[in-house]
Amino acid sequence: MDAYVAIRQTFTSLSVRLMTAGEHESFLVASSFDINDDGTTYLYGVYQGVPSISDRKEVTAIHYGSFRYKVIGSPVTGLKGHYWTDREKGGSIELFDRRSELFDSFASAEAARKPAGEIEPPLP
Repeated sequence: MDAYVAIRQTFTSLSVRLMTAGEHESFLVASSFDINDDGTTYLYGVYQGVPSISDRKEVTAIHYGSFRYKVIGSPVTGLKGHYWTDREKGGSIELFDRRSELFDSFASAEAARKPAGEIEPPLP
């Protein structure tokens, strides 16, 4: 599944927002970093998943989850890890293709990713 993640970080704060095509968003509620003696860094977080209002009955409800991402590269080029939810689901996630632009929706991030004039193939 394609998704985009907007990460905003200052010295004292961290914001992580995952956006998917179905207007589902997940946002960080709490987080911490674990920096090992060898420099390997992990980001731990608890998030709230908020599906679009139209999907709340048919697809999924508002839910909570947690994740553990390994920070890849120096400077950072990606994150790789696992997530778990209170819906008894989980999986792996890999975040890559870091960009300096920030987007507030899946549609705006998707539009910036495609070369100008590229048209989506029709769905089968």
